[in-house]
Amino acid sequence: MKKLAFLIPLLIASPAFAHGGHGAEAGLAAGLLHPLTGFDHLAAMMAAGLAASSFRSKFAAGLAAAFLAAMAGGFAVALGGVALPAVEGMILLSVAVIAGLALLPQRYPASLALFAGFALFHGHAHGLETSGDPASFALGFLVTSATLIATGFLAGRLLRRASPVLLPAIR
Repeated sequence: MKKLAFLIPLLIASPAFAHGGHGAEAGLAAGLLHPLTGFDHLAAMMAAGLAASSFRSKFAAGLAAAFLAAMAGGFAVALGGVALPAVEGMILLSVAVIAGLALLPQRYPASLALFAGFALFHGHAHGLETSGDPASFALGFLVTSATLIATGFLAGRLLRRASPVLLPAIR
């Protein structure tokens, strides 16, 4: 029994174990991880960066900013209780269209409109899936989304350098 006496404090203290999952930190953690947990989110962010990589840096930054701003807007729309039609279908369509933009020559204004339109649906889906504090969740998913877009952008630039035939030249 003396050999097991060291376990007594552990048994007594069990109700005092701290646990997370509440408040802002739960929302932030969930938001940071959310874009990484679904193929549609991950593929769309990477495709957005890949498509943006076909433009000069200032235009690419504008596309990324528009995508993130529209996602934030869609998130707010969902939190406000406004329903958008065919959200899941638009998200799936967006992955194909945005990836196609990376492979085909396109014009900046049209690309900007497509990016923002599709991003609105992505943000709306995030708003419907919010857990924890909404502001912290939004911050988390926007930070991870920006990182994924930047990763797609860098991958696109490297692919263009390695194989200019594969992807169109930078415009």
